[in-house]
Amino acid sequence: MTFRFRRLEALLGVPLAEATYRHFADLINVFDGREADDLDFKATYAGPTKSDSVAADVATFANSRGGVIVIGINDKQGVPVAQPGVSLADSFIRELHTAIMERVRPVPVYDIKSLPEDPGSLDNPKQGLLLIIVPPSVNAPHAVMDPTLKGMLKFPYRHESQKFWMSELQVAAAYRRRYTVALDSAQRAAQIETEVLAQLARSLGYSPLPQPVLTVSLAPEMPGDLTITAAELDRVRQDLVHDELLLGRSPGSAFFTAAQVGSCRFIASGPLHGRTAWTHLHTDGAASVVFPLEIRGVQGSTTAVSDTQIVLLTLAALRFFGRHAAERAGATGTARLTVRAVADVRLFPAADQPLAEAIDRLLKQRSQSCQPYDPEADLMIVNAGGAWSGKEPARNAYGESTVFLDDLLNDAPPLAAATGALAGALLQAYGVPEPRQIRPGGILVPQEWEEYRLAAADWAGKADIAMA
Repeated sequence: MTFRFRRLEALLGVPLAEATYRHFADLINVFDGREADDLDFKATYAGPTKSDSVAADVATFANSRGGVIVIGINDKQGVPVAQPGVSLADSFIRELHTAIMERVRPVPVYDIKSLPEDPGSLDNPKQGLLLIIVPPSVNAPHAVMDPTLKGMLKFPYRHESQKFWMSELQVAAAYRRRYTVALDSAQRAAQIETEVLAQLARSLGYSPLPQPVLTVSLAPEMPGDLTITAAELDRVRQDLVHDELLLGRSPGSAFFTAAQVGSCRFIASGPLHGRTAWTHLHTDGAASVVFPLEIRGVQGSTTAVSDTQIVLLTLAALRFFGRHAAERAGATGTARLTVRAVADVRLFPAADQPLAEAIDRLLKQRSQSCQPYDPEADLMIVNAGGAWSGKEPARNAYGESTVFLDDLLNDAPPLAAATGALAGALLQAYGVPEPRQIRPGGILVPQEWEEYRLAAADWAGKADIAMA
């Protein structure tokens, strides 16, 4: 389970994965620890309605913003008042699993975690608390069978600490919302990518050389809400100063050296390969970056760049975006990731008028050079020795994937896996089945990172990432 509940973690003082029996016991008689839209207390599930009750509670959280059901705590008007505990026997846990699997359709993602009262009884726990952890679902709304209506399916949802049942219109709206959320995030990713490309295009001067770039964008499916203030701008600037974005970069050497405020976003920039990298960090947690790519050679109309550089910059962007989206903006759940390599940003097929105008202005300057832009310019990826790493050139390669935001928050195996999946989706446009730097599942191959092999090995060792 990779979803995090930030309000609960702030309340408990530790990440949910590290919470113990004692952390929840300390909420007894604490008003701030009362039931809410992400927290529910149950003394136990028992009697003939046990299966119906646990199924309905799990579906309720899945259809809402997700939440945690704590079994083994009594409450009075939502405030926890006693922790009598509950049996942690395997048979009871199996009954809960069976009820959820049989009575909720479709079955949501969830996890059941035991918290024994006695820490020394981990091998054979008897009594304690059970947590049912339910992230918000991005699938169709979940239904449960209502025994009072002869098995008719009903759709529960949660508001504050109460359970309600959806009307027909609400169910229809929920289906539409589930089916359009992926489209909405895809459109959002395309929008913010175009905006950051426009930022770069407006800053470009004329050059007879190609201008290859890499863009990486993130659009959360459950957006956050960051308020822009002078204090927040100062915090962003301080974060940028201390952010070790790229592997192998000297500690304390800031990548983005300037930050300012734009419309509902922070805009930051920094030098890279003699040009300028730009990033937009939006208040809803969305983010996009455009990196100039270092040219490793030009053959006819084809420009060569390093595949290692693409993987390195993709990793840098995901490390950077995860913290902005989840920790700064408060976005949760899954996120749509996109990556694009463009042979020359001035030839990008822009649908956005400001970007089209900026590129057109630059194209009109081509009379200053005896070498006009080649509208058929391609990009090819190579390794350190200059050999082509792929078999196909492309002038506008694209890849996408979906991840849990929490997979991007820490230097850990899920981040490596997410990087490999996204970079791999892009490299397939060049005829490469998978990135040689990161194998499926996030296994790093340091010797394939070329000049960054020592930095990659050091990072993997510190982050407990498997290496081949």
